[in-house]
Amino acid sequence: MPRPIHISIGSANKSSHDDLHRSLKTSASGLNLNKFMLRLTSENISHADTLASTPGADAYRAKLPVIGHSIDPETGALIVNIKKVVDDPEKQSSEYNPDHPGADKKGMVKKTNVNELVEKLHLAKYQKGAAANLQAYQVALKMRRREIEGLLK
Repeated sequence: MPRPIHISIGSANKSSHDDLHRSLKTSASGLNLNKFMLRLTSENISHADTLASTPGADAYRAKLPVIGHSIDPETGALIVNIKKVVDDPEKQSSEYNPDHPGADKKGMVKKTNVNELVEKLHLAKYQKGAAANLQAYQVALKMRRREIEGLLK
């Protein structure tokens, strides 16, 4: 006959179960952040060659995240999140292209402020972050399984 399972709730008796739950929540929020950042960086790269479409207008501006964090009230886990996305204030350069529909009277067209090399470095960083968060999540799941198996013996 399996023995009864006793789960304590509250901060007085924090167990490994609580630590694992906290670890799973933190890793999951990190994975979500990495997924969002990969998408945002890909969007920036896809606009790397964008020019202004009308005279005097700006070209595509690189998007930057404003990242925040909070503590999950239920578990105490650190949760990271995107507060908002803003346009990169970096100045846009111009190129001479008098035949382009976005050219001004001097023939200058504004170019995007996306730096493709920097964005590709960001991609690599976010891919590594996602891999690390996924590995941490998988380890916590494996530990959770072992904990449950131990309780059922």
